[in-house]
Amino acid sequence: MDNNKTNEIYASGTYSKVDVVQLYAFQFRKIFVVLFLVTLFFCLLPLYVLLDIAAFIIISPIVLIFVWLYIIILKLIFKFGYRKQYNNNSFLTLQREFIITNVGITQKIPNKSYITLKWSDIVKGFELDKMFVLYISNNTSLLLPKSFFDSKDDELLVKQMAKENLSIKFKRKFI
Repeated sequence: MDNNKTNEIYASGTYSKVDVVQLYAFQFRKIFVVLFLVTLFFCLLPLYVLLDIAAFIIISPIVLIFVWLYIIILKLIFKFGYRKQYNNNSFLTLQREFIITNVGITQKIPNKSYITLKWSDIVKGFELDKMFVLYISNNTSLLLPKSFFDSKDDELLVKQMAKENLSIKFKRKFI
């Protein structure tokens, strides 16, 4: 693609609960891994010190199962919290329009906001199964669901533009 040629891709839609929950799950995945390891460490270390090796070997899998269940329950609690946040935040449910070009991305929420970002403003970019997540800072992201595009060709063109215009590598993540 020629950078002097102005390809424009239009995408529009409304964020769904699934989109928002997937975004939050993606953002908090590292927290859950660290929480799992820390909890596991603080549960197993006292057992190792207090018990002999045979008892430790027998009890360790049980502790591992309980820690795993603890993390699963926390994830479910967070998931329900994200859904509640989606229902209570009317800004998330508004129609959005995106125009993606070689220059950058423009997000328009009719009668609310108009944001134009250059590709150089994006510090991190990820492709998930159903969306693109572009970080403007460590705490601020732009969510671009693939369902907003008219065709697969538009999705591929966005990936190509990101590859050519981002100074960082556009990463593919599976969650």
